[in-house]
Amino acid sequence: MFGMGLTEILLVGAVALMLFTPRELPSIIKGIARFYASLRRTAEDFRAQIMESEEMQDIRGEYHRTRAEIDRAKHMARREVQKVQREAKSVGDSVKQTAQEGKSALSGRVGQGEPAERSKVAPTESERRLKVAAAGDDDDGRDQGAA
Repeated sequence: MFGMGLTEILLVGAVALMLFTPRELPSIIKGIARFYASLRRTAEDFRAQIMESEEMQDIRGEYHRTRAEIDRAKHMARREVQKVQREAKSVGDSVKQTAQEGKSALSGRVGQGEPAERSKVAPTESERRLKVAAAGDDDDGRDQGAA
């Protein structure tokens, strides 16, 4: 205890008996024991605070490293989004320009060109029957007039 051997403890006890009366000695020893316990608690609290402080420093260091990684990831993501936005705007501008050129080309042709020819769509079955019937009526009228 306290780095003292048995002889040192006996010497301290003998000096205490010379300085204090035997009635005061038990209360003095209790006071010294309380002081010693208080001192040990204080030392233990101090040690715990130091350990907690070191742990907090480790936690803070880890927090700052993680925060830096998150910030780098956000920065990279932001750059990629901006790159995609620029590409999309470029494609949009290209589409607008192509549409504008097509519109200009069409408006130039419509104003200066000849009228469009009528498309020749194949007649439907009912249209063919009507034509055949009309042609047959014309043939019957000629034959009757000739006879």
